[in-house]
Amino acid sequence: MKYALLASALVLVACSAKPETVTAQTSATPTKATVHLPPGTLELSDTARDNLGITFVKVESRIVQGTLRLPGRFETEPSARHVYQTPLAGRVDVLVTPYQKVAAGEPLYRLAAPEWRRLQQELANAT
Repeated sequence: MKYALLASALVLVACSAKPETVTAQTSATPTKATVHLPPGTLELSDTARDNLGITFVKVESRIVQGTLRLPGRFETEPSARHVYQTPLAGRVDVLVTPYQKVAAGEPLYRLAAPEWRRLQQELANAT
């Protein structure tokens, strides 16, 4: 009993910590302002919030009336635009459609990348 009382007193003291005081200085004003922020909070300037598109609204409580579950999976259409990470910047124009019959030697795509052409030229000049 004595230990339970001591443990609960320690928990109350630990949970009632005041928010930390953070000193922030903006480039527009040379004076320092004291801001009280809870631990683990990051302060953002108005400019940073505008650039990131962050807005603040009052929290609303709503009841979810229902959900709709559908079996299966979602796939993009073959003609949809796909973005791939590549070592060089450029554009790839696909010249064929899915399931299209292709003859030997027929081009499948066209690559438009100025940096790739420069590298090919350097390789040709090196040999």
